[in-house]
Amino acid sequence: MSHKYLSENQDENMVGVGKAKAKVPLGGQARNGVKTSQTRSSQAVTRRNALTDLTNQNNFNPDDAQAAKKSKTQGSNNMAVEASYHETTTYELAANVNHQLNIGDNAIQQPQPPNQQSRRSHGQGAAASNGRTVLSQNLNEVDMENASDPLEVVDYVQDIIDYFFRIETKTMPNRHYMSKQRDINDQMRAILIDWLVEVHAKFRCVPEVIWLCVNILDRFLESRQVAKSKLQLVGCVAMLVACKYEEIYPHDVPDFVHICDNAYTAEDILQMETTVLNTLQYEITVPTAEFFVQRFVKIARGNTEMLKLSCYFAERTIQEYSFIKYRPSSIAAAALCLAIKTLNCQPGSTCNYHWTHQLEKHTRYSEKSIMPCVLDILRIVKLSVSNQTQQKAVYKKYLSPKHSRVAAMQLPDLVGSLSK
Repeated sequence: MSHKYLSENQDENMVGVGKAKAKVPLGGQARNGVKTSQTRSSQAVTRRNALTDLTNQNNFNPDDAQAAKKSKTQGSNNMAVEASYHETTTYELAANVNHQLNIGDNAIQQPQPPNQQSRRSHGQGAAASNGRTVLSQNLNEVDMENASDPLEVVDYVQDIIDYFFRIETKTMPNRHYMSKQRDINDQMRAILIDWLVEVHAKFRCVPEVIWLCVNILDRFLESRQVAKSKLQLVGCVAMLVACKYEEIYPHDVPDFVHICDNAYTAEDILQMETTVLNTLQYEITVPTAEFFVQRFVKIARGNTEMLKLSCYFAERTIQEYSFIKYRPSSIAAAALCLAIKTLNCQPGSTCNYHWTHQLEKHTRYSEKSIMPCVLDILRIVKLSVSNQTQQKAVYKKYLSPKHSRVAAMQLPDLVGSLSK
């Protein structure tokens, strides 16, 4: 390939003849002098026109710029001035003009990261400009603190809470459904759920999985007769569906075949999964006590210890068939109330938590109305502590350091609380 061919066909802003390549500034010397000079001249005119438009649009005073330009070009003709533009890069030219016009960094407005207050104001302003009610005005103080976090969806959180309160009774199983089962009973259910809690811990699933799993299990048992030999299969499938719903990377069918010690095949699990989902009509989105616990502890401004303790008391109820009669929100409120009383009664504790008016407003339960559920939870928790029950998976789970060993805390004495 000839030297002349390379020179005439390469990019006019780059020089790369032969093996040696070197970048030169825009407007530098090039071999094709006539063509380059004409192109560079037109580029300079375009830049000057653009900068003139920018000056006119922003109503800048060009006197300072003209004075600086005259002092810089004194003793030179127009060709020298144009050459100086040619040999200046685009960024250098912009910097020089900004300096001469004394506009500094304001020539191009750079977006600044807003603080939390400005974000809230911006969000409220956008809401008002869109013609809708500014929802954040009706939020409580706890939600307003998270108004700048889009993951908290504070504009919709109250609608979500209201919806879950409204449908929780529709997604609860019938409290007497076990009487329709001929081959299984409530004790078998307790043993199965105790095993599922261990599977849940072994698989390291998110907390919501075990709650959704138990809800799917109960609603299916309410609708279909299940043989004793198939009860574990139904439990595995309920866990599989819950994992698919809640987890980002759910466990595969072979994992459940293995965890069942190959008692069922992959085909058995897939067929039962189809049966369960068709029976429930794919209605999987349900409010659980776990959801309400998270919400209520947030309203109470509780610490991690209060959250772990509330989760322990609430999760201990899933093995007990007798707790199906309570709403998920009622179990969550009772678990939080018992956690408050437990923290207050610890030796040397300075905690002074109470069931406040704010909690009563947001949980929609008074302390007196949830006291029967509180006492029922306290009773079954004491059974685990005193080794009077064989289902101790939840108790062992919350004895671990991961859960702050909250199961080892001293329990309160609530004798006579129901009559108060």
